[in-house]
Amino acid sequence: MNMIITVISILVGLFGLIATLIGTFVAYISYVNPIKRFGRYLRETKNWEVYKRNDLIPIYTYRHKYFLDFQIEIDFDKPLKANFEEKWIKDYPDKSKKTYNVKLIAKGMLIEEFEFLTLDGYRIFIPLPMVNLSNGVYYYNQLQKDIHKVIDQFNENGEYSLEKFILEQKSRIEIVKNDITKKIIPKLFFGVAFWIEKFFVKHDLV
Repeated sequence: MNMIITVISILVGLFGLIATLIGTFVAYISYVNPIKRFGRYLRETKNWEVYKRNDLIPIYTYRHKYFLDFQIEIDFDKPLKANFEEKWIKDYPDKSKKTYNVKLIAKGMLIEEFEFLTLDGYRIFIPLPMVNLSNGVYYYNQLQKDIHKVIDQFNENGEYSLEKFILEQKSRIEIVKNDITKKIIPKLFFGVAFWIEKFFVKHDLV
């Protein structure tokens, strides 16, 4: 009888430890490192939707279907540069070029911003590439690529892939593949926490 009680006590202790570890991990990815969560959710392109889109008030907001407080916001009423010019850009029929801030927002807080470029009369909306200062090569990182893919699926003029855009430009542009989730823990554990949070953690609308 004492042996059974001892075994039950050990099992209860193990389950308690596992629950504590899972809870701690979910808390970590939820509040400590939101940009890494953003990177994970952006990979799920089809799990994003248009939340607010009104041509009278040109602020577009896209949100994750399950984690509603993870959003992408673009204010088309406030261009960063109204007459943008760079030698690497292909010549398009419509010469207008403007850049805008694309904001990543989690739980009402600004997490990161990227500059995007409109080309050919707003038919193309593309991230502004970064520049490798050591060799002058233009490049996109994985986060830029994933943000573009989420937004581009709602393009009324049809989807325009980053790969297609790169091939058309005058200068070489690379895509740097960097999986930002690998730097914390293996994908398996991130995926487990994702499903736990999806079904057991309440997410209020921002």
